[in-house]
Amino acid sequence: EMDILTKLKDLARRNPKRIVLPEGEDERIVEGAAKAAQEGISHPIVLGGSTDAPPPGVEWIHIETSESLDEYAAALYEERKHKGVDLHKAKELVRDHIYFGTLMVRLGRADGLLAGADHATSDTLRPALQIIKAAPGITTVSSLFLMVLPGFRYWGDGVFIFADDGLNTNPPDEKLEDIDVAS
Repeated sequence: EMDILTKLKDLARRNPKRIVLPEGEDERIVEGAAKAAQEGISHPIVLGGSTDAPPPGVEWIHIETSESLDEYAAALYEERKHKGVDLHKAKELVRDHIYFGTLMVRLGRADGLLAGADHATSDTLRPALQIIKAAPGITTVSSLFLMVLPGFRYWGDGVFIFADDGLNTNPPDEKLEDIDVAS
């Protein structure tokens, strides 16, 4: 019998995705990216990072020298001009690692983004909600995390899903149903 984490890793190895990690100044992120590349579960793209060569299988992008800055700023401007974001503000926002990484996903340069080690949930989700938005048919955006308790003897196999731990505060019943289905 295989545990849930092994199953998820095996699934990821079958079709590894390009995952942007915007918190590249955090050594834990770099170590995790190197491990993910070594295990073949993703193609990590680290924003920031050191001036050294990246670990094998990891791509570094330094935003300050990226040739994509103007393209991403223009895309952000087009996406947010109806909300009062002018091109100057878009050029400022795109230098933020979370916005830059979110734009990579929006423009198809990455398949997903993983953040939250050094940023609050709201700072991580705000760009995604502004730029990527919810999938069609999703009326309530929520979050979840898995908690795995090996050897947990009281219920099931020790795998728990905690849904919407911080995104929706005291949601009404209909939103709880949406969150349950999405989770």
